[in-house]
Amino acid sequence: DDLVKRYGTDSVRLYELFIGPAEMNCEWTDRGIEGTYRFLKKTWDIILKLKGKYAPEREDVLRKRHTLIRDVSNRIKLFKFNTAISSFMEFINWLNESEVLNKGIDRKSIETFLILLAPFAPHFSEELWETTEHSDSIFKEKWPEHTPSLVKAEVAKIAIQVNGKLRGVLELSKEVPQEEVVKEAKALAGVAKHLRSRHIKKVIFVPGKIVNFVVSKDSVERLADSV
Repeated sequence: DDLVKRYGTDSVRLYELFIGPAEMNCEWTDRGIEGTYRFLKKTWDIILKLKGKYAPEREDVLRKRHTLIRDVSNRIKLFKFNTAISSFMEFINWLNESEVLNKGIDRKSIETFLILLAPFAPHFSEELWETTEHSDSIFKEKWPEHTPSLVKAEVAKIAIQVNGKLRGVLELSKEVPQEEVVKEAKALAGVAKHLRSRHIKKVIFVPGKIVNFVVSKDSVERLADSV
């Protein structure tokens, strides 16, 4: 209750979602809420500063907007709320750069940002929505959809390991699903020869970073003979 009174409900809610992946236990620190509070305050100040001074749509802002839509939408589907919030912070930090802010931002980009943020910070987003001259609730708005041609695919270098030893590297879009990444990894010549006739016990997958095949030291044939 004290934290809510001091920082507001949405700051506390954001921190709870931002502290770490939903499936992991994370250490709570009250100081962390100050970070989400500062983010909301910065967002508030920027949007009010832009009110009534919107600029024509620019390509760099348009691409940033559609990248934000894609990233937030995908991360919500995967329950990666902490990285979705990181996307908001990155967007606002970019928006706050003097050369970007001085050129101005179009109204549509601000509206889209608030619609995406609303599930995470409902009271904050609703109030800003009203402040920017909207009479209906923000929650009546349709969820934005990104245009793929406006989004540059994020390419990651993925280390492919066999029993912890590097055997190859893949460069793939971060949007490629795990099944496809594993399939591509198995096809690498340097990996395939170390998997040949080996029993794969487990595949460790860290999105955008690592695929590690944990294999038995004995061949499949020797394992079969021992059964």
